[in-house]
Amino acid sequence: MPGTLTLGNMSIPYDEEIFAAYFNDEPDLMSVALLTSGAMVEDSYINELIKDGSDIYTIPFYGLLDYDAEPENYDGRTDITVGSISGGSQTGVVYGRAHAWGARQFVTDFTAANPMAAMAARAKKWWAVKKQNTMLGIVEAGLANTKMAGHVLTKDALTETTLDDACEEIFGDNASQIALAVMHSSVAQFYKDKERVEYLKYTDPNGLTRELNIYEINGIPVVVYNGVPKTAAVPESGSGASKVDAQPATYATYLFGAGSLRHGDAPVSNPFEFGRDPLKNGGEDYFVNRLRETIHPDGFTFSKPKSGYTDSPTDTQLKASGNWAPAYSDVDAIPIAKLITPGVR
Repeated sequence: MPGTLTLGNMSIPYDEEIFAAYFNDEPDLMSVALLTSGAMVEDSYINELIKDGSDIYTIPFYGLLDYDAEPENYDGRTDITVGSISGGSQTGVVYGRAHAWGARQFVTDFTAANPMAAMAARAKKWWAVKKQNTMLGIVEAGLANTKMAGHVLTKDALTETTLDDACEEIFGDNASQIALAVMHSSVAQFYKDKERVEYLKYTDPNGLTRELNIYEINGIPVVVYNGVPKTAAVPESGSGASKVDAQPATYATYLFGAGSLRHGDAPVSNPFEFGRDPLKNGGEDYFVNRLRETIHPDGFTFSKPKSGYTDSPTDTQLKASGNWAPAYSDVDAIPIAKLITPGVR
């Protein structure tokens, strides 16, 4: 309970519950399943491009041969047409972010607590959660481009085969390029209830086989992450014959090909910095984290906004659909898609 503590001739506000909190760890329920799913991979080529600074980098690529062209008759009389290959490029962007945490020296002096150490221990997870949010925002921005409309499907109901049917509907005979589905637990539970889940197994050196908490649905590896976008259910209205059934909540399921998101780290002179203000509040310690990195959806290109852009895009600019566009002439070569369905609740 809040009260007053007397130290010598000084009285200070004191709440034992607040101070006790420094000694206990609040359960951290934030999931980093998306970040560790394998949807994003480190790209050494991008790292090489951004190692010397700058915010924009360009990845060249060759286009396709003309499949509409026909071979000539080789009869010793017919000229052979010379075809060519086109080229293109996709542009990525490096963003910089920074944050600081601090604590009053008095807390350490007055108790055995060490809030600075506690914050430092949690900083890595904090950045991981922020990186996941950026990943999802960039994916959503890319899929919102009108050329990607065919990569977003909405289904009014789930069936045992909705997931793999959606892969075929979007990618046709290239459906096998989808290597991962990221879905809400409510959607995953539907497939569990229908017994469509197959848990992967691990055999240890002693020959003992056990199931892992990793599974496939109809042959597609699944990552459960409740941070995917969802819409709330619409409650029932009316009564009797005029009663309108409620619309269920819907959830986004993302479909990724292997390496469809690329990541690179740009250099920062002082990524970690510790400091102290000896006067503020009797003395405060702090530490600062800085980073520069890029998350690039393969097959897309980023265009700098015409106004309001500095040397690093803001979150709003980075997640704006108008700043991302497909770089490939055939968008089916981009193995990223979204399926929107209800779940079990």
